Amino acid sequence: MKYDVAVVGAGPAGSASAILLSRLGFRVALLERQSFPPDKVCGEFLSAEGIDDLQQLGIASTLETLHPEIIRQSHITFPKGRSLRINLENSGWGLSRRALDTALFQNAMENQVQCMARTAVLRVEGNLRSGYRLYLRRERGFEEKMEARAVLAATGRWSNLPEKSDRQHAASPQRRFIGIKAHFRGAPDFRRTVELHFFAGGYCGLNRVERDEVNLCALLEEDFATPFSRDWNTLLSAMARENHHLKDRLECLRRCSDFVLTSPVLFGKGKPVADEMLVVGDASRFLDPFSGDGIAGAIRSARLAASALRRFFSGSQTAEEVQAEYVRSYQKEFHHRFFFSNLVRRSLTLGWTPSLFTALERRLPVLGRWVVSHTRGKYLGAKTV
Repeated sequence: MKYDVAVVGAGPAGSASAILLSRLGFRVALLERQSFPPDKVCGEFLSAEGIDDLQQLGIASTLETLHPEIIRQSHITFPKGRSLRINLENSGWGLSRRALDTALFQNAMENQVQCMARTAVLRVEGNLRSGYRLYLRRERGFEEKMEARAVLAATGRWSNLPEKSDRQHAASPQRRFIGIKAHFRGAPDFRRTVELHFFAGGYCGLNRVERDEVNLCALLEEDFATPFSRDWNTLLSAMARENHHLKDRLECLRRCSDFVLTSPVLFGKGKPVADEMLVVGDASRFLDPFSGDGIAGAIRSARLAASALRRFFSGSQTAEEVQAEYVRSYQKEFHHRFFFSNLVRRSLTLGWTPSLFTALERRLPVLGRWVVSHTRGKYLGAKTV
């Protein structure tokens, strides 16, 4: 099997990359190790920037038929009763990852991408100059080989591809978090709003998605969450004790899905190029969920990578030039988002935040808009309902 590009990982970044590259006329394989669609920890909020990108992919109209929740406001709360409401300049969507990933995967197939679920990439040999050989294990259990002129790594935060990048993340001495997610029903008055509830030990996001379900996604410090050892009800009670706004909301909800967990969540530097492969999405670097720009950022990185490979295949840039240019364009697009997201996360999860909140209360709407503008990508103007 020979392809121009092998994309490893079929999340938003991987599927978007495959679609864009196939439309440019390249032969593309999209490889996903899990059964499809996998359920993943995600805030399941799609910003206007992300909807803009999906419209350019030609898939937004398909997703609209699923009736995503139209989100027009953010409600941010803290311990001791403080809260802030921010009207979003452009509406976002509440949409489950299962729905989004399925639609993107199907769109990739419709665009003549060779899509392979239950396909594990065991190792990769080669480089962008001479081409790659991938060793695969599919559901039959036999090892197979695939050749590709280029490989895009869209493997999420944890994978054996690329190996060096993951080892660097794992060795990073920093605060460790876990992420959890589950769907709930109830709270009929909870509409058109994404809520962020901060407390000592982490924060919890809530927003409605399609099928009238509410997605709960929390980022928790390991020291806070570990003692509960998957005792989800007790963990939710501990979170609610820290923030009465969250307590009031959880009392109106009943769980309708299993919890999904990911651990550890680290906010390392990451690399847009690792082991001579272009890296996209969370595999390059993990963006704070509170920013609401994770999915949009993944798709933007896919666009940058597809553009870079087009220059390489056309012969206008060498492998080294393409890699260097991709790093530059990636840093230009994302550096300020990572910097300010990291700054805000550190500030909001510290115990002194409520006191500061009181002192700055009159300026909070201005600060809220500042946070949004500095942790999100540029909205290009597509209609978002």
